[in-house]
Parts: sequence; structure tokens; C-alpha cells
Amino acid sequence: KTRMLLSKIHDIVDVTNDAERTHVFIQLFGADFFPVFLHFTMFIPVLQGQADDEMAEEMLPKAINLEIIGTYAQTEMGHGTNLRELETTATYDRQAEEFVLNTPTRSATKWWPGSLGKMANYAIVTAQLLIDGKNHGPHNFLVQLRSEIDHRPLPGITVGDIGPKMGVNGSDNGFLVLDHIRIPRKRILMKHGKVAKDGTYSPPMHSKINYGGMRYV
Repeated sequence: KTRMLLSKIHDIVDVTNDAERTHVFIQLFGADFFPVFLHFTMFIPVLQGQADDEMAEEMLPKAINLEIIGTYAQTEMGHGTNLRELETTATYDRQAEEFVLNTPTRSATKWWPGSLGKMANYAIVTAQLLIDGKNHGPHNFLVQLRSEIDHRPLPGITVGDIGPKMGVNGSDNGFLVLDHIRIPRKRILMKHGKVAKDGTYSPPMHSKINYGGMRYV
């Protein structure tokens, strides 16, 4: 029902226009937000600002047309938004040309992201980028969480609702645990920092640019 309602809103609201989108959603849903709030306020803007041309061409139309629902999974149970202390890792496997994303401890559990509890089937996951044992700091990765067909969590992914909260009960806050999930190399958001096939890392012009999504919000 939520998706049907939002599809009708999508027909009359330019969801890429920040001022128009925010005004309409606040009028409709109020201060309690709504189950796909993060899809519009973080998932789409981060794809717009940090995805390279190839990923943007593939994923942005799907996100804007609500063919997929996304969220932004940065905060962790033990660290909140303290990026330096994030424990979730993304280790590059050069032979497979894949990243292996893992939640190594309970405190590394992604905790609180809106739209994650029940709605999202994709997430931009912030994790420490590891190449040949060297930590290159937090980077963003596009990870599919649930099937686009039946919405069940994919193998190795534990995801759900964090339970009752004092306020913002409409925002569908959730938790996420990743057990050595493999994603293709091109699923790292590479508009600014890049990882080549051979594992060569090209850093962004400024290290803080990867934090743009949270700064925007």
C-alpha cells in the first residue's frame, strides 16, 4: 500500500527537486517521517553525488521510479556516526574482482538506518575499505539486501526492525548484519575515489568527500 501511494505521489512530484520533495512529504507525513524517507533523502542523493556514470545510469532511474527501495547504512550499534571507529569491512579480492563485506562484531551491526527494517531491498553501506591489509578508510558500497522478487533477505544477510522507539515510529528504522557478502568491484561508489581491477587505489581529491551523504542530511 505504501508503494502504491508513493507511486501516485511520484506522478505529481519531482522527487529530484529537493525543495519540492521535502515540502510535499512533510505536508503528507508530518514530523514522524514515513517508511521510505531515507530512500529519497539519502539513497538517491548519494547515488547522484558519489556514483560513477555507469552505476548512475543503471541504478538512478530504478531508484527514482521506485523500482527499488534503498537506504543509507552508515551508523553502527557501537559507534553511531563516528566514522573513524566503524568496524564493518569491505576487503578487496583481486582475483575475483569483488569486495567482501563483513560485520565482524556485534558492535559493528548497522543500527538505526531508516527504511531498513522492512522496506528497503538495497542499501548504500559505509565500510572500511581494505586492500592488501591496508585500511583506506570509510567508503560507500551499493549492496542488495533483499530479493526484488519476493523481498526475502539474501543469503548471508540478517536484517530487520529495531523495535519500538520514542518518536519517529514511521521511519522504519532497522538493523543489518553482513556475513562475508560478495559484491562486484563496480559496486563501490567510484565517482571520486576509485579501485582498479588490480587493486590500485586512487583516493578522492579530499578524504571528507565520502562523508557528503551524511553532511547533506
